Amino acid sequence: DAATSSTVLGFALDITDLQTEVANCQAVWDKYKYELITGASDPETMVPKITAELKSAGMDTIMQAAQEQINNYFK
Repeated sequence: DAATSSTVLGFALDITDLQTEVANCQAVWDKYKYELITGASDPETMVPKITAELKSAGMDTIMQAAQEQINNYFK
C-alpha cells in the first residue's frame, strides 16, 4: 500500500531497431549469469568483465535508444 508507482508505468521499449544489440547482450548475459547468480565467481572480478562485454555487445546503444523513447513517450 505504501509503495510508490514507477514513473515509467505504461512505457514499453520498442526493440525493433535494436534486435542485434539485444541478441548480443542476451548472449553475454547467458554466458555468465549462472556463475554470477550462484556465486561460483567473484563479483568483484566478474561484474567489470561482464559490463565490458555488454558494452561491446551494444548495451550503450540500447540504453541511448531507451532513453530517447522514454523522453518521447513522456513529452
